[in-house]
Amino acid sequence: MRRRGPDLGLLGAWLGTAACLVPSGTPSAIVDPDTLPAPEILGTVLACDRDAGRWRLVVETSAWAAGGALIWTADGDYTEQHDGLRSVRAAPDGLGDRLVVDVSIVDDVRGAADGRTVLRCPADVVYAVQITDFAGTITDCVVSADDPRLQASGARPAGCDRVVDGGDTDA
Repeated sequence: MRRRGPDLGLLGAWLGTAACLVPSGTPSAIVDPDTLPAPEILGTVLACDRDAGRWRLVVETSAWAAGGALIWTADGDYTEQHDGLRSVRAAPDGLGDRLVVDVSIVDDVRGAADGRTVLRCPADVVYAVQITDFAGTITDCVVSADDPRLQASGARPAGCDRVVDGGDTDA
């Protein structure tokens, strides 16, 4: 007796049907990130949620971004950098992205690290945001204000002069 491949039966029928269930808005071709324009920052919103014990930064960009960094200070002396910006809503065509980083509030400065801060709500923070493309190149940088605390603390990267029209909220 000659053995054939597995009998797909119902599984084969289901797979054939599932292939036709493509979500609406799905691009017809895969977008190559190398063909997209360099992402630029369109806006930022920094909010602090006392109840959740965290800060959240939302960054809107003009094209897909691989990630980025939040660099901030409240007093011009103490500075933190948080590298966890991640995409949460990328446009199917590659021409837009929303990046988010959540930074938890800790009680002890020794616990402050990437993704954790001692800056409590409602700290009067000033910040810089950098974003990168998929090659790891910084493509854009903005600051929340033209504030001397950014320069004094070293939180303002060289050449990062554009003040973004964003919002700061305290929840």
